[in-house]
Amino acid sequence: MKRFNSVSAICLALVVCSSCAIGDDPLDGETDSFNQKLVVPSAEVAMILALVNNPDTDIAFLDYVVALNELAAIHIVEYRRGADQLDGSLDDRRFDSLEELDHVAYVGPFALKRLHEFVLANPLPDIELVEGVEFTADEAATVVWGINTASLFELDIEVGLEARAAKNLTALGPFQSVTEISEVPYVGPFALRTLRGYVDVWDADKDGQVD
Repeated sequence: MKRFNSVSAICLALVVCSSCAIGDDPLDGETDSFNQKLVVPSAEVAMILALVNNPDTDIAFLDYVVALNELAAIHIVEYRRGADQLDGSLDDRRFDSLEELDHVAYVGPFALKRLHEFVLANPLPDIELVEGVEFTADEAATVVWGINTASLFELDIEVGLEARAAKNLTALGPFQSVTEISEVPYVGPFALRTLRGYVDVWDADKDGQVD
């Protein structure tokens, strides 16, 4: 895992709530009787999700570097890797919200607080959040390249976009950013997640062109 650039930490906002909490697992690393609820700006949510979705974020990194409870680290990585427990395979799962992350066993207020503190102090570079879907700079560049070079057949059949979204993207390009792509009619969060999921294929296509 590459070292993150260090920046000044921003104070973590916590709200005490007697009836609602993010996480309720007492094995989260501390008891949850105080029922903390994290208040996290959307840009910082994207940073947390980018960290746990990164294939380079393994159990040891979450356990020793981020300093999560070991069981929380294990279950986060196991959830992300899917049934075959391999990163980069077709059954991988991505965390799309803090709620989804919180539902993982042994993840609760302590784990979420540690993840939040870590990404504030060690932010990933250039995370772009578009309609709730986060893209790294490399992912965004690949999606823009893919959309600008793909045929209607590829977007509709191979990528698996809704037919109207595929048609509009083909007709209205070229595009300069994922944000611009998201403004096309019938392109919403589902289409953006689908495009992000096709990044590995487009990366291979780009590498083939360079060769």
